[in-house]
Amino acid sequence: MHKIKKFAAEHKREIIFAAIYLLMVVFRFSWFYTHETAIVYRDSQDYLAYDPIRALQGSAVNGRAPVYGTILYLIRIIVGEWHQLHAATFLQELVGIAVLPLFSATLRRVGVGTRVRAAVLLLYGFCPAVYGWDNVVLTESLSLSATVVFFFLIVRYIQERRFWDGAGALLVTVWLIFLRPQFLTYLAMLMVFFVWRMFYADKKEKKDLGILLAWGGQLLRWGSLSTARRFPISSGYSP
Repeated sequence: MHKIKKFAAEHKREIIFAAIYLLMVVFRFSWFYTHETAIVYRDSQDYLAYDPIRALQGSAVNGRAPVYGTILYLIRIIVGEWHQLHAATFLQELVGIAVLPLFSATLRRVGVGTRVRAAVLLLYGFCPAVYGWDNVVLTESLSLSATVVFFFLIVRYIQERRFWDGAGALLVTVWLIFLRPQFLTYLAMLMVFFVWRMFYADKKEKKDLGILLAWGGQLLRWGSLSTARRFPISSGYSP
């Protein structure tokens, strides 16, 4: 008993957050299975009809960015059309839960105290405007999850200046762009951030930033051209 009390005293914070994660996992899965029917809107049909094979051959892509439609296409191949919607929303639920520790870690890295961090984590984890998208066949759920990963990588890069965190942020941004083209603004902001870092970087970091800027510049150009060609303003495209 004494050892248990000692362990609890030494790892009080870890136990609190483990309990919070467990509570959110139980709640989110309970909510998911009591609202098991996937919600399909008119825009969802465009993603469900997306055919990446035809898109690679240059055919029309329903005016939608390719990532989400391709995910739905692959899920349909794996589990069949009958289970496609349930599998897609279940995947979104899993990803949404998986990024919760990263959300908490980002708050901790920016100096948010334990109690406030626990409160904010609970607010985010139990917010209907967040988990409510998990049952919807649209890009919002995966966009929210990827955004959490993006900010975690950026904060960790600022603190630890690891090249692969910067590269990871670029890759996540590309994922977001081809999930929703509006995220091109994230890539632009990331490039501005890298340029700003150049003024304060040491020799090694400047070399890393030069590589990241070169990659980011090409991605920005590529993303802008691809978006302009596939989603012209006159097409009436809506995300």
